[in-house]
Formats: sequence, structure tokens, C-alpha cells
Amino acid sequence: MRAVVDMSGELPKGTVHVWWATVGDVRPHHRHLLGEQERERLAQLRRDGDAARFVMGCALIRLAVSRYTDIAPRDVPVVRECDGCGGPHGKPRAAVGESLELSLSHSGEHIALAVARETPLGIDVESDDGTIDLPGLAPRVLSPMEAPGYAELAESARRRRVLSVWTCKEAALKATGDGLRFPMNRLGVEDPEGTPRLTHWEGRPWLAEEMRLARLDAPAGYAAVLAVLGPPGFAVLHGEFAGLSRAGAAHERAARPAATSRAASVRSATLFTLPTPARGSA
Repeated sequence: MRAVVDMSGELPKGTVHVWWATVGDVRPHHRHLLGEQERERLAQLRRDGDAARFVMGCALIRLAVSRYTDIAPRDVPVVRECDGCGGPHGKPRAAVGESLELSLSHSGEHIALAVARETPLGIDVESDDGTIDLPGLAPRVLSPMEAPGYAELAESARRRRVLSVWTCKEAALKATGDGLRFPMNRLGVEDPEGTPRLTHWEGRPWLAEEMRLARLDAPAGYAAVLAVLGPPGFAVLHGEFAGLSRAGAAHERAARPAATSRAASVRSATLFTLPTPARGSA
């Protein structure tokens, strides 16, 4: 069921907020929100588009965390330590003691940040701009159970299938913290282009029971999926960067940790229940 909801309230447990931004939202002052390690990473990015996406992702995280904690955006401590190698490129965490879970994704012109309390989650946004050999990635993406019949699809259908499966699986891998270190072809997804459901995870069969997948409204030409580790019934709300930016600017002007405006610009605020995986899946 879909219903318009108010994005100006708090973030209760059991709700996921998804904040959307574009590369065009980046302004010079957003660079001032970056931490030292982030500025070092930014200096290594040679293409303007990559730099703009990175700056917007950093700004989006700090402005969102500020909204939920009343910490000024530039003072929000963000940790990106990789679980695999310890490098500063892992899943972002806000070290604010608020049990906030974050997941960031960007592709093409669009950036999305998912936020929840005490709930591991992952979000993935992907664009099919025709530059990636999606069919060539199929052996790495599709599990043995997903591969039958794939070759008989038309080329456009093959591209959609791989993009949809990839988006579902990357969101799930972000939720568990595995990232792309775990092979995608060792987990399976049912109905990836409709109402996706995790069917199996090699070596961890319980995840098919605990993982919720939901396809999100995304800009034309993009696919977006949210993965949540937790019980069913999460509400998902969508908001625009403009609302966060206005609240963050007001917070910075206050020059002290004080309550900020909770106004938010609602894009396609949607409320729905994430599907429950069938019991007995492995």
C-alpha cells in the first residue's frame, strides 16, 4: 500500500529514510564539510564527475546525521574504515553514539543515502547508460539457479536482468557488510525486476529468512534497491537533498549545537511494507 507521508518528523526505529541528491546539487561550500581523509581522497579523483559525486556523498551523510543528532554538519565524525583491509574506503559510519545505520550509493547523476536506527541496511543505485557490458558480467552476477533461460532472452532483456540482479545483490551485500568481497553468484534472488526476495545465500542460509529487499522508486534509466536485515514492516520514506541543505545551513548559522529546522522537501514519500521471505528457503 502506498500513501503520502510527512518527512518532517523524527526517525523512529522501524523506519528507513532515503535521501536523494544529484551531482547538480553540489556547491563549493559543501567541500568545507569534508574531513581530512576525505579531502585526501578527493585530491586523488581526476574526473570532475567523480569528484562531484564524492563531495555530494560526504555532504549528504553529514547533513543527514546532523538532522537526527543536532550536531552541526561540519562537526559530524564519519568513519570509513574497511573491514577487510582497514583502509579509509569502507561503509560510512557516524561515530555519534546514536546507533544510526547508513548506506550510501551513487551512479551517474544521482546519489542516495539510506538511514535507519539499529537496523543494518544497504542501498544500491545503478544506471544503465550503455557503457557497461552487463551481459558480459552475467557469469559473475547470476547464480546457477538464475542462469537457466538467461541466454534465450533478447539483448535488452538480458541487460535489464543483470542490472536488476546486480542491484538487489549489491544492496544485500552492503547490508551484511560483505561488500563485493563476497561473490554475487553465491546468492540468489527471486523476481529481481518486480518484488525481489532473497532465496539463498551460500554458507549462510538464515539470511534468506532475515533479509528484506524492496525495489525503490528511482529516476528514469536507473534501478534502486533497499536491503534491510530485520523483521518485516519497515516504513520507507523518500526526501530530497534541498530540505537537508536548508536545515544544515540554519544549523551552521546558529554556531552551537541546537535544534535545527525539521523541514524537508518530499520527493515521492512512499510508505510500504517490505516483503517477508518464504520460510524454509535456503
